[in-house]
Amino acid sequence: FDKTKTKQAKNQKLRVCNFLKKWTEEQFYEFQANEELLNAYKSFVGTILDPSLLDFMLSSIERLNKQRNIIAVLPQPPPRSFWPRKGDVTNVTDLRAIEIARQMTLIESEMFKKIRPQELCECAWTKESKMIP
Repeated sequence: FDKTKTKQAKNQKLRVCNFLKKWTEEQFYEFQANEELLNAYKSFVGTILDPSLLDFMLSSIERLNKQRNIIAVLPQPPPRSFWPRKGDVTNVTDLRAIEIARQMTLIESEMFKKIRPQELCECAWTKESKMIP
């Protein structure tokens, strides 16, 4: 009976650790914005006594630390400008469509960088409240 309980407890611990590791891999951005959550997670991992589970969970903390240092930037510089060379622009029709699109993209890129993956996956813009708790 005691062996069965020990095995069940080990399986439960493994399930919890698997869940937490998957959470940190797929929802890492939640940890980027919440220092308290990250500290609580690290504190929990520090309480794991089983060496094999501890190594398993420490790898998730290493991954979180790497992902915290990733800054969302353009992978390459913006495309070259198509601004007219001759004279001043007096009308919007003096600009090429590609330059208008380029300027709009550069202006709105900061807004798009702020979209969290959770909002995108859950189609938050289609919901009535437009806010995810």
